[in-house]
Amino acid sequence: MKVIKHQMHLFKNDWRTIAKHDGNDLKTIEGIKAWKKAYRKLQYQKQLSPFKWSNALAAAARDHCRDIGTKGLSSHKGSDGSHLQDRMKRYGTWKNLVAENIAFGLRTGSEYIFSLYVDDGVSSRKNRMNIVNPHLNLVGMDYCKHKKYGGSLVIVYASEQSHNSLLDKTIIMPDGQ
Repeated sequence: MKVIKHQMHLFKNDWRTIAKHDGNDLKTIEGIKAWKKAYRKLQYQKQLSPFKWSNALAAAARDHCRDIGTKGLSSHKGSDGSHLQDRMKRYGTWKNLVAENIAFGLRTGSEYIFSLYVDDGVSSRKNRMNIVNPHLNLVGMDYCKHKKYGGSLVIVYASEQSHNSLLDKTIIMPDGQ
């Protein structure tokens, strides 16, 4: 909540632009209204269990991140026409709920997660809903370079997944790690 409150104080007089310390102002779609809504939501958010890491979901996230990153795409659909479920099937089987969040062009991990939670410009707040959905308890993610936006983070969530046992012994790390 401190981050949201701090950023609300950084809005310029137009209430749509956040003045960042590095001089690269952030132009928002909804303005301070989205930050206020996110702040209110967090005030009443019940505590959630921590996510459990899934190498299989991280591998699916890695595949999509590298695909869209090298081609400069910004879509949940892969360049080969694949969808989230197709990418997940490469590494195991899933049951019940699955979801995917994607964010572009930010500098730090906390900026990516914060951006997905505020969900500026997304009226359904689908990215936020994925983050706080108590049934989506498994997670895997990957960060990669993006041809158009500099960087991209892909997060894949699931409620249940069985996967290839070889992935249990391998920790999936982002490029350069």
